[in-house]
Amino acid sequence: MNAKEYLEQAHSMDLQIKSKIAQLKSIQSLSQKVTQVLTDMPKAQMLSSSLEDTVCKAVDLEHEIKEAVSCLGAIRHDIEDKVALVKPTEVRSVLELRYLAFMDWDEVAASMNYTRRWVLKLHSRGLEQVDELLKRGGT
Repeated sequence: MNAKEYLEQAHSMDLQIKSKIAQLKSIQSLSQKVTQVLTDMPKAQMLSSSLEDTVCKAVDLEHEIKEAVSCLGAIRHDIEDKVALVKPTEVRSVLELRYLAFMDWDEVAASMNYTRRWVLKLHSRGLEQVDELLKRGGT
């Protein structure tokens, strides 16, 4: 795994969590819209089964989200440890803003009062250092 792939793990996991949260909200919304149709036919079992399935899906998804959040925390901690070793501070800041704060390049440049081109140059320097750290650390 190269430095960029390694550093992008947190953002990828964050997007997965956001997707699961959106799915959960959709399932919860659907479960609240379930209404019972009154007829003389005994089909109430089907409705409760469907509602039960929806609730089970929601609970399973909540567990997946909790696991993913825990995993994201571990990934972020590992990335933070590696990025903390990057020097100088401005290079480290670029990596932190990009890969831990999930800013796009224009936001990173604006927050540091640098041009986008200079931020990309600093980023390249940071990736070289992280690549070296990964080679030494075996990650």
